[in-house]
Amino acid sequence: MFDVKRFSEILQKISNTYSSISEFSEKSDVNRTYLSKYINMKLNNPPTPKILEKIANASNNITTYKDLMLICNYIDGNLDKIGGESISTFSNPYIKDILLTTSEEYIYDIIYTYEILETTNYTDMQKNKIIASYNYIKNDKDYCKYIFNYEKLKKEYNDLKKQTINEELLKIGFDMKNYNPPTDKQKEQIKALLEVILKDNKKEDED
Repeated sequence: MFDVKRFSEILQKISNTYSSISEFSEKSDVNRTYLSKYINMKLNNPPTPKILEKIANASNNITTYKDLMLICNYIDGNLDKIGGESISTFSNPYIKDILLTTSEEYIYDIIYTYEILETTNYTDMQKNKIIASYNYIKNDKDYCKYIFNYEKLKKEYNDLKKQTINEELLKIGFDMKNYNPPTDKQKEQIKALLEVILKDNKKEDED
């Protein structure tokens, strides 16, 4: 739940570090009237993450982007307590083209990292945080649906990738449905295609 009072107090502290709220507005690039309404607790819905980032950047070390995201309920407080600042996740390739909230993206990244955990070089402490975070998601009545959705997204991603590979193989005359041993020329073409695929996979992992 959006903590209106705490958000107001933090904005007031930030404003006090400036000569006026107008200067705070100018430095943060956030409308002065908009800031005043939050300070006076006139708005019940939180600002967007983009605006929170602007406020955090202009806060003169009063707060951080993550703190504001927690206050505004974009990140689940209980889940954050399990992982905290030290939790490290891999970016989930299955959600790359999907519009999600910051909290949803964080959840999907935890699920993905849990799935590939044994292939990482994490310490035992880091692994335990990922496992504990995953278990929290799995056992929470609201969050467990993300594990089901994750499997669905993963299947769609892999099906699309398989279809793309098959289409590329057909272009060079290699049909997986009616398999015939490839010619030497086809072997070279397949090898070149696999090198491109492996390179793309490596890039996705790095992203």
